[in-house]
Amino acid sequence: MPTLSLKNKVFVFFISLIILVIFYFLFSFKLLDVPPGINSDEASSGFNGVLLSKNLRDENNRFLPFFVLTLDGKDWRNPVYQYTMVLIFKVLGASYYNLRLVSVIFALLSIVLIFFLLYKFEGWKLAVLGVTLLATTPILMIQAHLAHENIAPVPFIIIFLLGILLYQRKGKWRYLTLSALSLGISFYSYKALRLFVPVWAVLTYLYIVYLNSKFDFSKQTIIKSFKAILVFSIALLPFFAIIPILELKYAGAIAGGSNPSIDSYQNFFYYYLSNFDPAFLYVSGDATPYHSTGKHGALLLTSLPLFLIGAYQAIRKNSFVVFCLACFLFAPLFFGLVGSFHRANRLLAMLPPYIVVASYGGYRLWELRNRARSLWKKKALSASFLTGAILLTLNYVDFLGFYYFKYPVEVRAHFSNNSHDSYFMLSKEAKKNKLEPFIESDIYRSDGYAAKFFESSYFDRKILKWTPGTKVPATSILLTNSEILEGMKKIDLKIPVYSLQIPK
Repeated sequence: MPTLSLKNKVFVFFISLIILVIFYFLFSFKLLDVPPGINSDEASSGFNGVLLSKNLRDENNRFLPFFVLTLDGKDWRNPVYQYTMVLIFKVLGASYYNLRLVSVIFALLSIVLIFFLLYKFEGWKLAVLGVTLLATTPILMIQAHLAHENIAPVPFIIIFLLGILLYQRKGKWRYLTLSALSLGISFYSYKALRLFVPVWAVLTYLYIVYLNSKFDFSKQTIIKSFKAILVFSIALLPFFAIIPILELKYAGAIAGGSNPSIDSYQNFFYYYLSNFDPAFLYVSGDATPYHSTGKHGALLLTSLPLFLIGAYQAIRKNSFVVFCLACFLFAPLFFGLVGSFHRANRLLAMLPPYIVVASYGGYRLWELRNRARSLWKKKALSASFLTGAILLTLNYVDFLGFYYFKYPVEVRAHFSNNSHDSYFMLSKEAKKNKLEPFIESDIYRSDGYAAKFFESSYFDRKILKWTPGTKVPATSILLTNSEILEGMKKIDLKIPVYSLQIPK
């Protein structure tokens, strides 16, 4: 890695800070409007986040549970994302914005860490390129706007790769420990990682053997490899050792409701290979409208040539990038056990190794340009690099324009009513005018976990329920589906879906 003067380090720091601020605004722009409306996964996580931040108990009255059972006993929430949310609510307060801000924070943390990883690898040029590629990845933007735990593994996988890189450079066991601990934490960040982590652990063992032997299997190199593998295993083992205990207390949480099986080797490899379908990865994206625009891939199409160049150059010259390439290619191997097909949101943890390979491809292209002896070759490579930068910019701008402005309209039917403003204004008006808040019982029932989340976030106690046909007290304010109720008057506030009314 090239060294930088103090002046250049300060310059790189401030440039990085500016990039971070820019992407904060990009990730948080229209955060409450895109996608439109809160979904049940977000609302249930948020509801339990509020409960845990207030009294350390979840909706089932469990004290600081490792996993949170929600959605009427149908789904489990993993601890990494759930307790990060609890921390955010504790520090910043519970709100719809802060609910989705959790994912924005994970996205920004990933950008900082990928910069650090690639800076340690080859310097600031590679780091800036890697940050650009990661930050402009469509699936990262989409997940940054959803309070889903899919995004939680990304920072930990970057730290896992960083630990391996530092071990390769310095040979210190503490870096293997860092790598193993981060990989172990990622195991409990999202259910797809239950399938990724064993594969990556095996690849790490093989890479440790390679680093210590370089195919010279003498007694000394075998012992050295064994010791390094033992260190990595000891650090990783506790995360697997507690599985039986967790299964006893949280039955079904580890498997996440899936039932892994192989009905035929054809289906096994079909589902595995489907994750690398170019049309899915680069053109159409996730099979569900929650995680895709349907017109843009999970990855930018213009990053594909860089990835291919990076893979080719790595096989020729760089073992660490080959390791990252292997981590990307073999990560979804066990998806054949659960029949996962074209679900990009489950592949987010594969982003770090992909970005390493793709950014290395761009970096090598630039290096070849700088080393070119003939003027025409240098100009050709410069033109290729400039063309790629322009196409990447156009590709990303096209995605952003569609995602921010057209996507919400096209997927409106797939999301619940955007009732946040109604609950927020009910709370605000009730507190301002010292009125007792009421809500129509059918609204509360139909909004489900969204109602529970907004209620726990914006109200000091449970909202009183109102049944149509009954009177409300004179000092009350009512959130209702009805246009104008007898004996009531409508408050002139622009809120979607429902209306606020008070007695005349």
